[in-house]
Amino acid sequence: MSNANLDFLSPHSEIAKLIRDKDWSNNPIGKADLWPPVLKSALIIISNSKLPTVLFWGNELVVFYNDTFLEILDSNEKEKFSFGEPFKNNSDKEWEFIEPILKNILLQGNTVFYENQIFEVFLAGKNNIPYTVSCNPISDELGKTAGITVSFITTSGNEKNKLAKNIERYSATQSVREFRKIVAESSIPIAILRGPNHIIENVNSAMFQTVFQKESKGIFGKTLIEVFPNMRDQKYPDLLDEVFKSGLIKKEKEAEIYVLYEGERYKFYFDFEFTPLLQADGNTSGIMVIIYDVTEKVEARKKAEDAEERATLAAEIAEIATWDLNLQTHQLIHSASLATTFGYLPSVKMSYIQMLEHIDPADLTDIVNKAFEEAMNTGYYKYVVRINKADGEARWIKSHGKIFMDDTGEPLKMIGTILDITNEREREDLLLGREQKFRMLADSVPQLIWTADSQGNFNYFNLSVYKYTGLAESEMSQGGLLSLIHKEDRDQFMKLWSAAIGAGTDLSIEHRLLNVKGQYRWHLSHASAQKDILGNIQIWVGTSHDIQNQKTFTNELEKQVHERTTELMTKNGDLVKMNIELRSFAYVSSHDLQEPLRKIQMFISRLEDTEEDAFTENAKEYFTRIKVAASRMQTLIVDLLDYSRTNTLDKIFVNTNLEDLVKEVINDYKEIIEEKNAVIEFFDLSEVRGIPFQLRQLFSNLIGNSLKFTRKGISPHIIIKRVNIKEKEINAQSENPERNYCHICFSDNGIGFETEYETRIFEIFRRLHDNVEFKGTGIGLAIVKKIVENHEGIITAKGTKGKGAQFNIYIPIL
Repeated sequence: MSNANLDFLSPHSEIAKLIRDKDWSNNPIGKADLWPPVLKSALIIISNSKLPTVLFWGNELVVFYNDTFLEILDSNEKEKFSFGEPFKNNSDKEWEFIEPILKNILLQGNTVFYENQIFEVFLAGKNNIPYTVSCNPISDELGKTAGITVSFITTSGNEKNKLAKNIERYSATQSVREFRKIVAESSIPIAILRGPNHIIENVNSAMFQTVFQKESKGIFGKTLIEVFPNMRDQKYPDLLDEVFKSGLIKKEKEAEIYVLYEGERYKFYFDFEFTPLLQADGNTSGIMVIIYDVTEKVEARKKAEDAEERATLAAEIAEIATWDLNLQTHQLIHSASLATTFGYLPSVKMSYIQMLEHIDPADLTDIVNKAFEEAMNTGYYKYVVRINKADGEARWIKSHGKIFMDDTGEPLKMIGTILDITNEREREDLLLGREQKFRMLADSVPQLIWTADSQGNFNYFNLSVYKYTGLAESEMSQGGLLSLIHKEDRDQFMKLWSAAIGAGTDLSIEHRLLNVKGQYRWHLSHASAQKDILGNIQIWVGTSHDIQNQKTFTNELEKQVHERTTELMTKNGDLVKMNIELRSFAYVSSHDLQEPLRKIQMFISRLEDTEEDAFTENAKEYFTRIKVAASRMQTLIVDLLDYSRTNTLDKIFVNTNLEDLVKEVINDYKEIIEEKNAVIEFFDLSEVRGIPFQLRQLFSNLIGNSLKFTRKGISPHIIIKRVNIKEKEINAQSENPERNYCHICFSDNGIGFETEYETRIFEIFRRLHDNVEFKGTGIGLAIVKKIVENHEGIITAKGTKGKGAQFNIYIPIL
């Protein structure tokens, strides 16, 4: 057996020696090398325990015990109580009482305590020392009870034991005086009640001070109900009656008693014991009442329980498992969520050893054990480890806790919490992976990229920053980027950067940045805050893009724009002069040019009236030509004046009824319409907002042209229609597709024109037909187009030679 691996035990311990020296080949639990981890863990715990502890393992209850237990065994018992042997092989009859208890624990898996037990087998000559015995089950990997630890804790006497001994002495001596002296001097609150009516005979000072809180005068010789009438409706009179009749002790912990004080009813908590006082013949003569006021303790505990309940509720909501480990008995108390954390049903009760077995072996050695050693010095522990749940699933947990010591500095218990942080860990790993990917991508681009924490402290720069600045990482981490910003731009950068951090808004600023060559180049820096789902800033990600070339180009462009603007202002001035000259021309046309022309026409008219008969044939032909030329000159001057007016007159827009305008124009052309038997139809010509006299001239020119350019033998037919449409129906690429337009369609059945003239037809002085058959100046349609443009409209023309023409006019509805 000397070759057995006992590295899990201290090599100098007696338990290690006993295991090493024993032959385990025929033992029910087999050789030590094959022992399960839970048994080894249990042996580690009892070997390090300061309490006398026995471990019973398996169904055979194989016996192990620690060095401390050996110290309290009588020398003879050491031989009888065989180490490593099944319990049934031990010959001492003193131990037979414990076998059924152990069997029951194996079956039920419950913890058992026995207080103030006397064991004859311990310490010969000192076997009157009482012990408290703690029996705790140990579960295997499947949660089944595999073993039991039995720990022995010495307990000392108390004031109550002393009182019991004195009462025994009173019974032996029957000394009433001695008994009264014992009662009076006792620090325990005591009252003596006599007879079946419970008359108050004796009350010590401790009872007066803590419970009765009354003066002694007028109390003795009265019944308890007379002194405390509020007790009548409570259970205590009946309990006293029962004790007096039965002669049996009645006691209760934390019993509720209601007391009436100054008209108010108050609740108190007491530990009480009603002990019958028996006479020699066995009859009860009275009752000794012992009462402790535990109100403060109970209320404090209830507050603590309430706080604990709230904390437990909060822990359950947060899915935090809680546990409490007794470091002397190794008893583990835990919340249901701890069992579920390790993959068990909430009802499963886990042992401390079982909990440790689920921790990854490497983490148990490298993290948990070291955390425990450190906690022994600091009193606090925390760790993050991997665990394997009952079904084999790997998870991450985080544990925090505290160790409590006794007055001598010995550890008493550990309390702690466990939180499954697998999802958090996976998110952290995901974020770490993303961060690594981000940095890899950032290092591969030429732009300057940097990050900062939520407070604006720079914490990362990509490789391009180091290449551009020529600074080392240590220099950049000390605020090097800010020192590289041009001093004229630095204050503005800091102002906007601070404002962005405070408001969580984006930063965008142009500034100059010093490069490795000592040159300042313009950069556009932009930073955005990355926030969590609650809107809290997690990180700032920024870029600084070199815009020196764009800046140079922009400056040059601004210079050129300034030059062009100056040139344009000069040309605008020239245009103003031209408009003035045009107005002067209009004035000259309307007065100076028409005046001589009127005289010419007057002289022509006189010659025609007085001298026409004297003209030769050639003279008549020349005279006719002069007359026609003068008429054309008159028409041309009038048309030029009309065209000029479309540019110079004030453009006052009013609601204008198109139907009324068309009717006025038709009336103007009444003779020609009748002469040519023309038909003019118009539909839905409602109001538009426009310049009335210009719109009238538009219809006059279009109708006049249709009456002029007609086909021989075919009566003119003119159709005028109006509908409202959207701008997108005119131009699919419009920037304002929903804008409303008035669409006026003007069509006739005249001579028409070639499609190649659809755009050129609106040019001034553009004539498509000879002047012999169709008189005109070529200005009429130019005036129409100018009127449409004055209304911010559009006009198009479509023609088919020999069939007619169509004009589409689009005027915005204001």
